[in-house]
Amino acid sequence: KGVRNTPAPFFNPVPRHRRPRMAVMLSMLRQGLVMLPIIWLMPHLLDDKPFAIWLSMPVSDVICNVVTIIPLMLHLRFLARVRTRG
Repeated sequence: KGVRNTPAPFFNPVPRHRRPRMAVMLSMLRQGLVMLPIIWLMPHLLDDKPFAIWLSMPVSDVICNVVTIIPLMLHLRFLARVRTRG
């Protein structure tokens, strides 16, 4: 339910062209690199502390999806080039 970081697993399924490091990095982006600092920061910005912590989850999802779009588009362009050659 809601917005998820769905492009991250996209880098794994094609055996010849998979990017496991990219998939792991993008999956870890949400849990460690983005969510933890936002959980720490949001209660300082909002008066309602429990709401701020709950709000940090969708905020981190949105940030991760925006960040994931760039490698996803580059990989899709790479796959299109490989498909036209083969």
